[in-house]
Amino acid sequence: MDSFQHESTQYLYKRRLDEKLTAKEEFGLSEIYGNIIQSLHETAKEVLGEKHKRQSRKIWWTDEIEGLVAKKKKLYQKWLSTKRYKDKHAYLEIRDRREE
Repeated sequence: MDSFQHESTQYLYKRRLDEKLTAKEEFGLSEIYGNIIQSLHETAKEVLGEKHKRQSRKIWWTDEIEGLVAKKKKLYQKWLSTKRYKDKHAYLEIRDRREE
């Protein structure tokens, strides 16, 4: 959005939006509204570009923790399918495991 503060970017946005709005013919109120919204979005993408979301990875989330979570999930699924005490105990053991 900082780039929209520049006068040249504002001019380009206004010009392209005007071109898009005058190029289409609409018949009903909903078509006019839809055209305006679509034109605003397309013009903003063309002029400003798209912002890419950055994947944030928590510092504490390591490969070891990811492996433990996957193992816990696998044991839970096994216990649900078998309903055996041994499988339940294995799941509860890893679920309640604490690092100290």
